[in-house]
Amino acid sequence: MKRMLAVRDLHLAMRTGEKLVPVLRGINLNLPQGEVHGLVGESGAGKTMLGRVILDILPPNAVLTAGRVDYATTESPIKSGGRIFSDRRRSGISLIPQDPMTSLNPVKKIGKQMVEILKLAHTGPPRALQERAEALLAEVRIKNPKEVLKQYPHHLSGGMRQRVLIAMAFSSEPGIIIADEPTTALDVSVQRRVLRLIRDLQKERNTTILFVTHDLGVVAKLCDKVSLMHSGMILEQGLVSEVFHSPSHPYTQSLLKAIPRYDQPREKLTPVAEDLQSQLIDEARKYDQQRQV
Repeated sequence: MKRMLAVRDLHLAMRTGEKLVPVLRGINLNLPQGEVHGLVGESGAGKTMLGRVILDILPPNAVLTAGRVDYATTESPIKSGGRIFSDRRRSGISLIPQDPMTSLNPVKKIGKQMVEILKLAHTGPPRALQERAEALLAEVRIKNPKEVLKQYPHHLSGGMRQRVLIAMAFSSEPGIIIADEPTTALDVSVQRRVLRLIRDLQKERNTTILFVTHDLGVVAKLCDKVSLMHSGMILEQGLVSEVFHSPSHPYTQSLLKAIPRYDQPREKLTPVAEDLQSQLIDEARKYDQQRQV
């Protein structure tokens, strides 16, 4: 199976004054073609920052201190000690962001925004790009796509706006899509339909997806493999069926115990223990100290 992306022993820090504060610690990740890989963790675990490394949209104070990211979609890797940008990668990797309202321009019509995205990877007269935009909206199951292209983002529902972003992400026919909690702002019924849409489009195109989320239920429905993060480290990684059935790390076990079960008698949910949280943070600090020696 063709490998689309490989993250090798990646370390990332944020510069604050004269100090470097570690954010990602020794990340290793392989994404073959056609795989949907869930990246799970609490807020602050580092999952969104890892996605930003892959997309090469790091903040100015971010420093790659070790490791590399290799892409099958471009000849240009990101290496430790620097950042290498390539416009070619824009047609190879796309993003489905979390919040459509902050991702779509409120003063531009949907059609204009979609044509601007299409111009990054396609050439042709404006009419052809407009027709392509209309076809993409139809593919994401938006009714009356021609009318939707004439509307502004605030005219659409949350689910419709997210479908527009999904259409934009698939418009360049990317090999890899980073989906950064794309259903968090949606209600449960809309979330279910959007997840089904993403999975259907992924299967049709054999696209590789890194699905960033804090929701293990979403991972169970959508993903083939999963990586669980805490304190900038991947603690456990494997097939979803294996990790969920026989988790090896105490943190994974605690997360799974905290999921409500509707097929069993009601019982008090078990939160992730504070002492386990403290232990994981201490392990991260020790890891940093060992690297400095």
